[in-house]
Amino acid sequence: MRITTALPGLALVAVAALGAGPAHAAPAGPACGDTLTVDTVLTADLTCAEGVGLRLGPGVTLDLDGHVLRGGSLRQTGVVVPAGGDVTITDGVITFWGAAVADHVYDGDPDVGAPGPLGGTVHLDRVVVRDGLYGVRTVAHEDGSATTVDVDRSTFSLVTAPLWIDGGVLELRRSTLRDNGSAIALQGGRATITRSVLRSNDGAVNVSEGGSAVVRSTAFLGNAAAVETWSGGSADVRRSEIRDSTTAVRLNAGSGSTVVTDVSITGGSRGIQAEGGTLVVERVHLADHTDESVVLFAPPAGQVASARIVRSTFHDGGDGVVSAWGAGLSLGGSTATGNAGWGVHAPGAVDLGGNAAGGNGREPQCVGVVCAAAP
Repeated sequence: MRITTALPGLALVAVAALGAGPAHAAPAGPACGDTLTVDTVLTADLTCAEGVGLRLGPGVTLDLDGHVLRGGSLRQTGVVVPAGGDVTITDGVITFWGAAVADHVYDGDPDVGAPGPLGGTVHLDRVVVRDGLYGVRTVAHEDGSATTVDVDRSTFSLVTAPLWIDGGVLELRRSTLRDNGSAIALQGGRATITRSVLRSNDGAVNVSEGGSAVVRSTAFLGNAAAVETWSGGSADVRRSEIRDSTTAVRLNAGSGSTVVTDVSITGGSRGIQAEGGTLVVERVHLADHTDESVVLFAPPAGQVASARIVRSTFHDGGDGVVSAWGAGLSLGGSTATGNAGWGVHAPGAVDLGGNAAGGNGREPQCVGVVCAAAP
């Protein structure tokens, strides 16, 4: 009976052993220079001493899975994305590349771009890009086609130009850019920036060549320049905070239009500086600047500049509003108090009424507009 009862057990063990089959090694991760045509997970850190790190085919997701894709010089490209089709890069670190992600092979030539028409979208989700020359670099094709860049929950640090968008489209959400050079450089094309933090960059948002940037619910902290435009560039900044900038908002000569609404601009040297373009400031709180809250320098000969400032406050700075734009400035419903120099000095400005001033260091409290006494 013992033998009879034991045999079925032995048979089960034998069947189990047979069913187990030989052990299989885990699939190897991609190698430097590979072109990925299917969704791929990085299984270990990958360092590429030369050449391109990885190329993505259309529709591919590269999951870094918490690993690091590292380059060997600033004349290399980390990930080359295709001219067409959506691709996604997620969950890991890309570091020490000439261009961490690009729609062309960047080899150190600043004029290089994609060889053919573009039209794809690259998504970055929970990616850290650090220590490099360009973070994401896209260059519009000569036919006007361009890559769309969509960035969510990602971080860029210690990069000369983290988001270099030449003629393309940028969507940036819930992301942080800190300790970089020119954090977002938009040359043509358009950008939408929401719920993000830009901290301690030389330039936070720079818009030129007819580009346009829309900024919502974003914090600018300790940047040399928060929002700057020139060469037809435009910006629309709302419901945001700007602190401790050398110049918070700057319109250089030849700028397009800049709208600043429901924004707090405090600390640093200068709040808003304009040398041209069209400026709209509404419900903006400006305070604690060592120089002017708003300064409008005379535009170059032949250029027309206009500004409309309403329902805003200028407190405890060097000067409140100083304008050389004459009737190019319209000012109304605004208050200047506690500034060391002028409250408002705007000869020839258009007075929209409802202005007030008090406690400023120079008399009269307002020049160019009528101001009621303010405590």
